[in-house]
Amino acid sequence: MTAAAARNWWVRAWKWVAFWERLPIARPLDDTEREAVWDQIRAMKPDARQLFIGSLARQNDRIAQDVQSVTNRGTALLAATGVITSVLTILIPASAAIHANIKPESPLALAVLAAVALDAIVVLYCALATVLLAIRSQEVGYWSLVEMSLNSGQSALALELDHTYQLYLAYSDNDGRLTVLVNYLRNAQAYFRTLAQALTVLVLVAALAIVAGAINFGGTSGAASQTGPIKSPIASAARSPHP
Repeated sequence: MTAAAARNWWVRAWKWVAFWERLPIARPLDDTEREAVWDQIRAMKPDARQLFIGSLARQNDRIAQDVQSVTNRGTALLAATGVITSVLTILIPASAAIHANIKPESPLALAVLAAVALDAIVVLYCALATVLLAIRSQEVGYWSLVEMSLNSGQSALALELDHTYQLYLAYSDNDGRLTVLVNYLRNAQAYFRTLAQALTVLVLVAALAIVAGAINFGGTSGAASQTGPIKSPIASAARSPHP
């Protein structure tokens, strides 16, 4: 592995661990870029500008729908808060099963306990990350609106140019803001998938602990049954013939 690849791996690992860090905010168009957009809109032919207006209107509607979709999915992920309660209810019987069915001093018990502890940390960490990122995907922010102001004596061409310009600015700014929310939601879903996998491992470890304890208990019972009843020395002496 090269030094650059190793550095990139550490950067990706740290980004996954540091879920609390905020993503960069969307950058709106600066004055120079806005002037370039205005010049391009003015240079368009009327038919092309009408098609462009229709396309921008549909794109702005689609962004509004996508924002609502992100909000709904974030709300669904916030239901993962109940997973934390489920985790606590799973840890109690899992620990009880391990403690009751496996000898505490055995290497198997130590290995299972270590696996359960590590898995529980992953579960709680991913649950916290899922909830925080899902909340951030629903945060109230600034959204650009198409604001038109009518001036006396304004021509139809000037109104059309201004309308096209406002539509483009709203689409450009809101598209960048939507990208940030989608990234928060995507990261929340990634943590939630890891949470589900860790919960599955936790249940499997608890089941294996119960099965191993049942096997050990069955072996101990069989060994005890083979020894047979203990005879009383007094009764044996009473039944023995006298010399």
